[in-house]
Amino acid sequence: MARTGTGWVCTFEDGHVQDEQILDYSPQTNSYRYVIDGAPRPVRDNTGTFTVEDAGGRARVIWESSFVARDPAMAAQLAERWEPYLPMVLANLKQLVENP
Repeated sequence: MARTGTGWVCTFEDGHVQDEQILDYSPQTNSYRYVIDGAPRPVRDNTGTFTVEDAGGRARVIWESSFVARDPAMAAQLAERWEPYLPMVLANLKQLVENP
């Protein structure tokens, strides 16, 4: 992974490169919006938002993610395949925050 001015470029074991950029960041709302480009996936316009809210002295992370299927007939199947990754990513984030 190589840092860029507003994000990073990730090179994976299979050689594909993915550009992940922060589009905007708001310290007032503790949130940022991102876009992922270049992945050899059957999707485009892969964007999302992370927001951290106070939850009674604890942190609640809200992650919204969306994409457009290149083949509209595959949209539901792609969303279903992506869904299991959401809790894994949030669990990894929790571990990184609690055990830096």
